[in-house]
Amino acid sequence: MTAKAIKLDNIVKAYGTQKVLHGVGLDVAAGEFVSMLGPSGSGKTTMLKIIAGFEDPDSGSVSIGGRPMTGIVPEHRNIGVVFQNYSLFPHMDVASNIGFPLRMRGMSKAMQKDRISSVLSLVALDGLGARMPNELSGGQQQRVAIARAIVFEPDILLMDEPLGALDRRLRTDMQLEIKALHERLGITIVYVTHDQEEALSMSDRVVVFNKGRIEQVGHPREVYRHPSSLFVADFLGDSLALSAHINGTDIRLPGGLMTAGTQSELPEGAVKLLWRPDQMEVAAPIDAVTLQERRLSVPAKVLTAAYAGTVLRLRVELSTGDIGIVAASDRANIAAGESISLVLDLDEATILPLAASDDIPGARR
Repeated sequence: MTAKAIKLDNIVKAYGTQKVLHGVGLDVAAGEFVSMLGPSGSGKTTMLKIIAGFEDPDSGSVSIGGRPMTGIVPEHRNIGVVFQNYSLFPHMDVASNIGFPLRMRGMSKAMQKDRISSVLSLVALDGLGARMPNELSGGQQQRVAIARAIVFEPDILLMDEPLGALDRRLRTDMQLEIKALHERLGITIVYVTHDQEEALSMSDRVVVFNKGRIEQVGHPREVYRHPSSLFVADFLGDSLALSAHINGTDIRLPGGLMTAGTQSELPEGAVKLLWRPDQMEVAAPIDAVTLQERRLSVPAKVLTAAYAGTVLRLRVELSTGDIGIVAASDRANIAAGESISLVLDLDEATILPLAASDDIPGARR
């Protein structure tokens, strides 16, 4: 299959008085797997519809393979689309469902048969061509939907919450299958999801949407380890954000403690120092905040404790008033209401200015 690049330039879209996209710009390289991630109403699905041609932007432009898409109807964009609800024809068998876009393109029956056979094998549905959709499992139906979207060799594959109707185990299996399919085909994929684990595990890059704007774009590891805002930090997983204040190269910590900053240029004023669960150590309770060799120890109270298989997930309130999520060993005997302390390495903290981002829901400044 060929793969083509996508260029989105200053896309604006509104429905009535409600603005859904505010000048969004993004370049997707040919053959890249990009996930658009964000909460409901953040604009990611609208952006996907504009790429597909199902919606027109109020202003801005879409180009595919360097070709402007203005005025080009969806069926002439050579784009495959997979939806959450599969959208299979219930009166057609699997082979007929997959072959539908080939018939619409006037392909000969012999070529249709070869293409359908090839794609059935590609999505591990050999021998199921005569089955009806209601005779298939949810995962098999989704494979049929994917097969139908790629059988005509599109330049781009768009996927809108394609695994949302599947149970967790099947979702995980299908994530791996879609990733393997991308690696085999080399096709450009734009994938919409609200599931952060899905986006991080499958994508070459993640695009985080918030209120119709792109909050951050980057490699999954980059956006997880180095979020550009507290919104991104919160949306991409558990974290603890500690209130602090920066003056020059000094960071004033809770309790009046001071430490020299590790960066030559630090954001001035109120900030949050952010750590991911694996960057924190749960220790025995202490009475006051202490700092030793750039390792900060902070008293905390456990608000809730939930067993999560490999870890014990703790929601804690620090003596500073900050609230966050930490992880302890699944063998730890820690319950709600208990006192602990958290050991935090200042050199591992991500520093986020409060003025440039929303606060983490549930956290206190």
